[in-house]
Amino acid sequence: MPEEIIVVDDCSTDGTPDILESYRGRVKIIRLQENSGPSKARNEGIRDAGTEWIAFLDSDDFWEKNKLKNQVEYLTRYPFYQIIQSEEKWIRNGKRVNPCRHHKKPLGWIWEPSLERCLVSPSGVLIKKSLLERYGGFDEGLAVCEDYDLWLKISRHYPAGLEPSLSVIKYGGHDDQLSHKYPAMDRFRVTSLVSMLKKESNPDFRGNILRILEKKLNILIKGYEKRQHTGDALDCRKILDSINEFQ
Repeated sequence: MPEEIIVVDDCSTDGTPDILESYRGRVKIIRLQENSGPSKARNEGIRDAGTEWIAFLDSDDFWEKNKLKNQVEYLTRYPFYQIIQSEEKWIRNGKRVNPCRHHKKPLGWIWEPSLERCLVSPSGVLIKKSLLERYGGFDEGLAVCEDYDLWLKISRHYPAGLEPSLSVIKYGGHDDQLSHKYPAMDRFRVTSLVSMLKKESNPDFRGNILRILEKKLNILIKGYEKRQHTGDALDCRKILDSINEFQ
């Protein structure tokens, strides 16, 4: 069982406050004064947590009952990990679907394969609080892809474990998903990658970042031009020109 449960209510409108009242005394409740997004919500929970390890559960995901038990047993076998995640089931529009091959979760030194897309699910993670604090938590300046940004910062220096049980259930296809609200999400990943590129001193790592940056920017430019978003395309071209100094 978890030592504590913290629920962060990010200005919900679905009756969550009333439901939480029935759990008062059994869970910690943090209510944000204005809707601030997942980074702020998670960071508030992290700051208030009194445990050495932290796990996350997003509002549209579920854990199987043995999720934490399976992860603790995994860490008993591989105690050197400071961050692990569990495998997951995907449900889209009420039907079980299999993840594509390129969404396969990596194990160990996952930084390079994670540059292309986020391969760590927040709801599947168990991580040391000290590691979250060392890298500043989730970037509250990113509306989305804040998890992609943080996992890259961490996996640049630490390997990630992969507990193999299907302990997390992820639901998708609903209209209020952030991926529907923010199209062309790679623009947020570009922001993250540019920031990392400026801080990276290792030429091999810098080369990997540049390769993915150029790929993502060219795709964004093509998409913006197709939709006649001239200003957005021009902004991407400026970024593309600016990163040439890192070649």
